[in-house]
Amino acid sequence: MNAIVEQIQTALDLHRNGSMGQAESLYREILGKQSDCVDAIYLLGALLVQSDRANEAIAILQHGVKQFPRHAPILVNLGTAYSRISDLSMAEHYYRLALSVDPDAFDALRNLATNQIKQGKLENALPLLERALQLDPTAVDARLSLAFTLTKTGKHDAAIPHFRTLLATDPDHRAALIGYGQCLLKETVPSEEGVTVWKRIVELHPGHAGMLNNYATVLKNTKRYPDAEAACREALALLPDFFSVWCNLAIILAAQNRFEEACHAFDQTLLLGSRRSELNPQLPPFATISEETWREFGAIAGCQLAACRNFLGHTSQASDAVETALRISPHDIDSLMMKGFLHLQSGRFEQGWPLYEKRKLSKHKPRTFPKPEWDGSALDGRRLLIHCEQGLGDSLQFIRYANIAHALGGKITFLSHRCLVPLLSACPYLERVIADGDPLPDYDLHIPLMSLPHALRTTWDSVPKSVPYLYPSPSLTEQWKAKLSPYTGFRIGIAWQGNPNFANDEVRRVPLKMFQSIASVPGVRLICLQQREGMEQLGDIDFELIRFENLDANAGAFMDTAAIIQNLDLVISPCTAIPHLTGALGRPIWLAKSFAAEWRWMSDDREENPWYPTMTMFRQPKLWDWDSVFSRMRDRLVTLLESD
Repeated sequence: MNAIVEQIQTALDLHRNGSMGQAESLYREILGKQSDCVDAIYLLGALLVQSDRANEAIAILQHGVKQFPRHAPILVNLGTAYSRISDLSMAEHYYRLALSVDPDAFDALRNLATNQIKQGKLENALPLLERALQLDPTAVDARLSLAFTLTKTGKHDAAIPHFRTLLATDPDHRAALIGYGQCLLKETVPSEEGVTVWKRIVELHPGHAGMLNNYATVLKNTKRYPDAEAACREALALLPDFFSVWCNLAIILAAQNRFEEACHAFDQTLLLGSRRSELNPQLPPFATISEETWREFGAIAGCQLAACRNFLGHTSQASDAVETALRISPHDIDSLMMKGFLHLQSGRFEQGWPLYEKRKLSKHKPRTFPKPEWDGSALDGRRLLIHCEQGLGDSLQFIRYANIAHALGGKITFLSHRCLVPLLSACPYLERVIADGDPLPDYDLHIPLMSLPHALRTTWDSVPKSVPYLYPSPSLTEQWKAKLSPYTGFRIGIAWQGNPNFANDEVRRVPLKMFQSIASVPGVRLICLQQREGMEQLGDIDFELIRFENLDANAGAFMDTAAIIQNLDLVISPCTAIPHLTGALGRPIWLAKSFAAEWRWMSDDREENPWYPTMTMFRQPKLWDWDSVFSRMRDRLVTLLESD
């Protein structure tokens, strides 16, 4: 018996050292002497599997199972042999038999997990890998497999600690780095860690266009656009027909307001996608254009091309681009909404509102409530909950519809941004105004605020234009009348910038220095309505701007501002909440309108606005040309003052 043990050890040493032929001969010699030598059976089976002779292994191991039906290592090796010939069902059978003998058999747990992954049963693999790691926390392959399986099942947050554990031991573990990097690409709030990780991946994989594209993506997500652009161009130098990189580059160019260049890049994206069957055989696997990729990114390219062309004033071409997107992916929500915006900005409200409702299927959808949604019919005393969505300006513009709902017999509760509660509480058509997050009263029906135009079937001719529909505090109005009395002359309130996080805010905001031409008109006094963002520009002007500290700090959002506006002769502002507030108060407002204005300001050069009868719009003749806008405003102001 001792001689057999010695021979087994000698054969195992040969086996481990790669002398497979000698090891096999010795295993067979042992079995010739002792056919029931269990170690020789399972080790010879393992050797045959490793030598890609799975069928021979199966014969040996099946014989062993007959002799030792409860020997877990033999069962595991037999499962592995079946796996090598792609008989996943038989492999699973023997792995499970092994675990029925020994529930803590590490190899059986790990291999069964791999078997489940190959069968697409990812959720089944997770507890097996977790148990394997409990048995051996240092098992790199099991931890890596668990991390990637968590990633594939969408559990990125759960995968991250496992990738970090692997990287703590080996900071340049390539698979772990890539897996970790893929998780960081999914971050809701992009981090600098993602940039650091992908930069290292690129360093470890020089000349890899796919890695460069992912690096460009994390740079884009952290708004480091020049660096992101450079990474894209480096990738395209390596692989000029890389569809995903062209799409990424186009988005990066658009984010820098380089719309002409972005249009070219989006066009190239769509061209490559249309040639995918021709190009795919010539591309490396990571760059091929699958039908799924084409539907997703082709639709993005078409939709974003429509947006860029619209920014440039090419509305017909924008419509063509969005139709291209919808041919690629007929149910793409962003493309359907873009088509809706193009209708709305042209006054085709009947076609636009139904498409705008598609936002309810988007990731930025309005919240839902358990009661039915109102369809615009007579309310006859029923209680309607209207709930806010999107920005403050949207609430100020569309709260007018609550008046119509009230006229239809509704008892209206408005679920409001908390900061707007004091201002909106003065509206006589609102029975209650509740701050978002506070307990709700009983209600019968609900509707998102921005769905009211659709529910009430608003057309160009039926836009509710009656103003005012917001009301300043009488006491505050009197207080500000007294405070403003020393500032005689034609008083103009000004704002120049809205929320900097708003998409394309750079396109709509006005440099404060542009108001110099207005300030230079004799008899004009400028009153500052701007708060927070943009105040750093005050040091760049050399004209008088009357400011009041702590505006709205005590009374509530827009309360002081509304009272001041009530005591002004005119307000001038670009697209911010201020034009909505001023228009809703029924006071004169001049809108400094970007060439690429939002849909609500319309897409042409008209001066009147369908939503605010007291508004006059001054549109740029081309992007960035605020000089022309303020020159026209100055001339109009001079004429106005001369006529008085």
